Amino acid sequence: MAINPPSAHVRLERPEHTVSIAGRLGRKDKVGRYLQSQLTARRENAQICGNCHLCSTIHVRKISKGKSSFERGISTAIIAIVVVILVAAVGVGVYYATSLSVTGQTTTVVSTAHTTQSPVTISVWETYAAATSQNSEFGAFNKSLTAFEAAYPWITVNVQGQPFGSIVSAFTTASLANKAPDVVRLANDQIGGMVAAGFLTPLNSYGNSTFFGTYLPNAMKGVQYGAAGDYWALPENLNGLALYYNKALVPTPPTTTAQLISDAQAITVTSGTGTITTAGIVCGCSGGFGGGYWWWPFLNGFGGSVFNATNSKQPLLNSSAAVASVQFLNSLVTQYKVMPPTLAYGAADTLFITGHAGMMINGPWDYSNYQTSNKSLSFGVAALPTVSSTGKPLAPFLGSQDWSIASGKPANELAASWDFITFITNYNSQSNLVTLAGDSPSNAALASSSLVSGNPILAGFNAQYANDVAAVNTPEMSVVYSDIGTPLGNVEATSASSIITAAQIQTALNTAEANCLRDIGSLG
Repeated sequence: MAINPPSAHVRLERPEHTVSIAGRLGRKDKVGRYLQSQLTARRENAQICGNCHLCSTIHVRKISKGKSSFERGISTAIIAIVVVILVAAVGVGVYYATSLSVTGQTTTVVSTAHTTQSPVTISVWETYAAATSQNSEFGAFNKSLTAFEAAYPWITVNVQGQPFGSIVSAFTTASLANKAPDVVRLANDQIGGMVAAGFLTPLNSYGNSTFFGTYLPNAMKGVQYGAAGDYWALPENLNGLALYYNKALVPTPPTTTAQLISDAQAITVTSGTGTITTAGIVCGCSGGFGGGYWWWPFLNGFGGSVFNATNSKQPLLNSSAAVASVQFLNSLVTQYKVMPPTLAYGAADTLFITGHAGMMINGPWDYSNYQTSNKSLSFGVAALPTVSSTGKPLAPFLGSQDWSIASGKPANELAASWDFITFITNYNSQSNLVTLAGDSPSNAALASSSLVSGNPILAGFNAQYANDVAAVNTPEMSVVYSDIGTPLGNVEATSASSIITAAQIQTALNTAEANCLRDIGSLG
């Protein structure tokens, strides 16, 4: 049955949890460093994740089958008898197939997991922001969960909601105490640290290439980790930054940065005191270009990268491309005067919602908010423009929310957990996320369906995702997130009259590079 969400919402930003856990571990290895960095600059900008975590909620729910204990006992007994008969006929382990309704047809995808339909209970930690409306990710999850219960009546699912901002620390604490849930929902860039700590189960042995091929390749790349390229999760959606544009101010989105500047200049309005009252473009850049998250598209677009392509432990934060990308972002404030300086995320959001910003760089987690907050706001979503000087597109990291299975669980719980994560990420479940929450799907068939192509907002995000760079999910990347915010903030234009030289930017990025190399070396 559907879960009734709690009435109270609790805002949660608790970096002290991470610090105290790492301290208790008493080490600076991959686990300790990963925890230390998870709730710093990037997670303080909680809105960057795949759903709205600005109001993360603690909520605990136990799923009821809607039957009395006597009825459940009778049902279990009948199921057990049937299973014994089936097992005697076909053997202990059986291959099972997941049927997906794809544009009116049925596609059978073979998985190599074994199941016996014996009663089993699994625990699941989800990270959706609880909502009273069913038109949300939370509502979509409830709908899919109800369908799972009907399809797998022998599996009892105990669901506990966890705030996204503390899921890594909570899952780590539980894993170290041998009390981890069977299934956990993580962002793809959180997976590497959990794998390095030994907390997750690789999935390659459960599914064949045909099964994994039902997901988009760029989505599956984000859940790979290690030299062997193992999969450690199944993605349920895609998310990342794109360009929102107010159609009343910007009828056609720009395709180059030169055009972006021209369009922004044409609509920017400044008061007599020099304050921008209608901005050409905004983004949540405070905290050192949003803790690095809003900087990555420009770094990549100007020809740089976060890490050396052949050495994942070697950051490249102080390249000439990196300097040029910072100069460009600052020029929007100081030279072209089309973007207010160091805007907090909420302030940028307000300007766009109220019609006082022509363009905004943001992700899919807020577009339903834009639709409901100002019904007269007509907006579109498009791919970010190409950098005029390099010919490369602005390329953010491509994120996803994903379902992983904890390590060290009994075989029957592992099999049931696989049943759960394949079901909760299949075509129909992702269709619920598309229709109820507006998520971009990771299922390949759904992504190419009319349900998505007929939605101009989702089509706009998908156009951007084709240019995106797979999110780096290593512990080393968490070090970068931890160390980049302060140096970037030191050279971020704080007013239209700020004068920040290339040499100053280079010095700041040299500091960031040195700090990252030092802290990556402490991972062990």
